[in-house]
Amino acid sequence: MKNDAVLTTSTTGKAEEAFVSRAEYDALKRENAELNQKLDFLMGQLRLAKKKMFGASSEQAAEQLLGQLSFLFNEAEAWTPREEKASEATAVAAHTRQKRSSDLDEVLPEGVTVEVVEHGIPEAERVCDACGTVMEQIGKEVRRTLVLRPATATIREDVYYTYACRKCSVEATETPILKTERIPPVISGSYASPEAIAHIMVQKFVMASPLYRQEQELNRSGIQLSRQTMSNWILRAADDWLTPIYEEMKKRLVKEQILHADETTLQVLKEPGKSAQSKSYMWLYRTGKYASQPMILYEYRPDRKASNAETFLKEFSGWLHADGYPGYHRLPEHIRVVGCWAHLRRKFDEAVKSLPQKDQANAAALQGQAYCSRLFSIEQELAELPPEERYTQRLERSKPVMDALLAWAERTNAAPKSALGKAIYYLKEQWPYLIRVLVTAYEFYREIFPVGSFERKGVYEDQKGNGIAVTIPPKGTKGSKGGENGITLEIEGDGRAKRYTITDDLATLPDLQDTDFTIMSPISYFGNRRSGKNARFLYALVFDLDGVGMPQLRDTLHQMESSILPKATFVVNSGTGLHLYYVLDKPVPMYPQNQKYLKELKYSLTRQIWNKFTSTINKKLSRIES
Repeated sequence: MKNDAVLTTSTTGKAEEAFVSRAEYDALKRENAELNQKLDFLMGQLRLAKKKMFGASSEQAAEQLLGQLSFLFNEAEAWTPREEKASEATAVAAHTRQKRSSDLDEVLPEGVTVEVVEHGIPEAERVCDACGTVMEQIGKEVRRTLVLRPATATIREDVYYTYACRKCSVEATETPILKTERIPPVISGSYASPEAIAHIMVQKFVMASPLYRQEQELNRSGIQLSRQTMSNWILRAADDWLTPIYEEMKKRLVKEQILHADETTLQVLKEPGKSAQSKSYMWLYRTGKYASQPMILYEYRPDRKASNAETFLKEFSGWLHADGYPGYHRLPEHIRVVGCWAHLRRKFDEAVKSLPQKDQANAAALQGQAYCSRLFSIEQELAELPPEERYTQRLERSKPVMDALLAWAERTNAAPKSALGKAIYYLKEQWPYLIRVLVTAYEFYREIFPVGSFERKGVYEDQKGNGIAVTIPPKGTKGSKGGENGITLEIEGDGRAKRYTITDDLATLPDLQDTDFTIMSPISYFGNRRSGKNARFLYALVFDLDGVGMPQLRDTLHQMESSILPKATFVVNSGTGLHLYYVLDKPVPMYPQNQKYLKELKYSLTRQIWNKFTSTINKKLSRIES
């Protein structure tokens, strides 16, 4: 009976034994385990759905609560404060008056019109009962109230006068006519005013009041304005007046270096070719935190195709902060997508909330959530620092946390369909985009050499050069000089260095990351020799500072912020020094005469940049390589 298993049943009230094969028993056991796993998954999804619908969000509790209350009848009761704010004492001439926190001046903006209504007693009724003398005013009490009036309708008549010269009308053959300049109507041939259209738009798009509801409200006030007319006004005004503004904002938005993007679903009624229940999408694009002109633009699209974002961002080149939607990852390479850590943290938060209450305190997802929270905490501490120092601090403080998070995810086992499994999958899938808060070598050099700077791999294009990277063997290696630096380095002959040709795909760069010493000039060359006569274009000026510690780094950045030194496009930590990159707006042709002038410029700037505050090395170097 080694291959048999015993099942105990009680269908008759008595214990009975049934024998099944070991294979059948194992199959039943696996099926039971799978069913339990599915049950746990479904229960987790149910708990998470209930939490999203009825529970407060840890990220936006107030907004979530507001969304829930919008469907309840007791909204007014729910928002009534349980405790009144402590009153503030205000001293007046005769007594101390308690100033309430809900003072009318705190409710209304400045400049509101004050209507004074005086309530007096007629003189005939102010006769003193004692002596018959008319009583005089000795004081007054003012009670202030807020008056709100429903929409009122008025008719504005714009009268434009015409003028003529009486003398010329009598003595001359032609009479000069002068007409008052007319203000163009918001809609030609319509009685609509800008104020009326603005009010309707605000009610609909800001206050979420449909046109039929606005129609009913206006009708109760005696204003017979149909929803069809209001709809017409909105569409015409949007086409004639708002679309040009939108297009101008878009032109300015895509010139920024940093943008944010997101999309959300909505339902559109009576859309051709689509049912009322089908999903449409509103795409959002906005500028970054430090933009000189903050802008937010919305674009409606009937679907979620990646081509929507590509079309909108056709003229954009820079960094795009977005969620994990794969459509963003198919954008052209001149748009570098940066992942969203808030979305990752939310995945771990959902994994915790999907568990029963008793298991949440020991949930493995809490570890992933803690790593994300630590990164957010570091960013808050660095918020007030200059960008250059903030980036340096990220390398020192944030990168170890990121590395630890990835290592934790690699060794954590979780069912793929579980909430934790989905969070870890999201982490690994999005990792190349999440770590873009730290610039990669590819992205760094793509900033210096835009697409099209070099010849394509295997294609010899007319007037296109390529990049030359040179690796130096470690000190002590056969053929190596050793101890060189990027300023005084001179490479001659074979066996001392290895050259790599860089084409426009920059595919060679990953092979150079683990080398001991690699240099790559910000210059394109014809052929594979790194020489002045082969130089084609200069894309940036680079300065190498040695003997740089944290005090020198801080002083260098300070000099840049104070305009003592020109502000560098990139500041790269080379380990014992700094590389300052000044990327040019347009590449400079490396004609022999240009090389002469550029060398003089570089020597002059080097003497300015390399000073006692930026480096601990005081000796002057005789040669400086471009």
